[in-house]
Amino acid sequence: MTNYYSKTNTSHEIYKFISPGLYPKEKKIIIWGAAPLYIMFLVGATVPTVFFITVVLSTLSQYYVLGVGQTVTLVNYISFVLSTSITVGLMFCMPNVAGILTYMGVLNSIVLQKYRKHYIVASMVFSAVVTPGPDILSLIMLETLEYSS
Repeated sequence: MTNYYSKTNTSHEIYKFISPGLYPKEKKIIIWGAAPLYIMFLVGATVPTVFFITVVLSTLSQYYVLGVGQTVTLVNYISFVLSTSITVGLMFCMPNVAGILTYMGVLNSIVLQKYRKHYIVASMVFSAVVTPGPDILSLIMLETLEYSS
């Protein structure tokens, strides 16, 4: 609960700092777009803990090297869960960001069609960088999540 209030207070302070330099339309977008963005981040951050992490950990646990024992420490597990949750949470926010940019006039359907292939390559590179291991399964799952959103 404290985390919620601290994030809300921090977001409000950032808004108070940047609001004098914004146009009224931009202020309206920030006020009405903040709640859905936050909700989508929370939904996206819970998806890996329910679906994604169990599949990836079971796949990674199948790799055996002769003479090397597999140990997963609590610190490694928490780091893995947090990094995956934050990454997928940010990916769930992408449709909201695209909607906000479209409303502001930065994006339109012509731009989205023109740069679609660039987005696919960039999202594949991003997925390859943030995946936790060398397996192709986690890369494909993350890319599917990213491209579908």
